[in-house]
Amino acid sequence: MTLRKCKHCGLEAHTENDLELFATSKNAKHNRMNRCKECHNKDTKNWYRTNKEQRLIKVKEWYKNNKERRVKSHKNWCKINKDRIAAYSAKRRAVKLNATPAWADHEIINDFYLEAKYHGMEVDHIIPLQHELVCGLHVEHNLQLLTKEQNCSKGNSFENYDQ
Repeated sequence: MTLRKCKHCGLEAHTENDLELFATSKNAKHNRMNRCKECHNKDTKNWYRTNKEQRLIKVKEWYKNNKERRVKSHKNWCKINKDRIAAYSAKRRAVKLNATPAWADHEIINDFYLEAKYHGMEVDHIIPLQHELVCGLHVEHNLQLLTKEQNCSKGNSFENYDQ
């Protein structure tokens, strides 16, 4: 007896173990779609590629309309994941410490952070401290002030190498 058959490639599930090859769905029979995971992933990637602009518009709209929900969800995540936040912070401090050479001017670096706080901005490393192609230094010549939006959009990119 066939429990599931992929409507694209014809793959069949005859046992409960075979069902593991099919994409999950709460509303479908046996909680599995009539598409195997491979076909489902191909279809999903194709849909995302062809609907990129529409998705971005919807995401921005949702993001704008659900600020309270996002804040609440983030606070809840932070409460549940204190260990992850602590580990990330410790790693970040270690990287920054290891990227600070003895000749760095700590007074100027501190001034960057004070000025950023005063203007409601963030300190950004022009060449990231952690990047797959380069590792910048935590020195005054590698720092710039950016708004939070600019810094978030830049992420961990390095304009001379990132595409």
